[in-house]
Amino acid sequence: MKINVRVIFDKTSLTFEIPVGMGDKTFKWLGMVACNRFGASAPNGSLRRRDPARRGMNDNATHQPTEMALPDGQIPHPNAFLYDFLNDGDEVKIHLVDNQDLSRVDGTPQNTKWTKIAFNHKH
Repeated sequence: MKINVRVIFDKTSLTFEIPVGMGDKTFKWLGMVACNRFGASAPNGSLRRRDPARRGMNDNATHQPTEMALPDGQIPHPNAFLYDFLNDGDEVKIHLVDNQDLSRVDGTPQNTKWTKIAFNHKH
């Protein structure tokens, strides 16, 4: 099975065809693969994320998925399997960011609902 992933970052939108095997992978996995494909699509590949002189200044920085939408507009759970929601050739939209906004109160990341579920390790 192959999924068309439309990656949206700022004003840039690129589409990648990503093979997902039988679809037994998660949407979080798909988001991370989309980040890698987007970073590698730039002429010089990905730059070091923590390099303060380069971080977030161009399309070569490392990115994080923050939003994801299925063809019908649903937002999938990050740990849901692809085969439960998608068919071969479906398009998924993934929004990326290259830096994380922090709370002014306690310095914690200000996440979207999707990233709270995907990247929070608390039970």
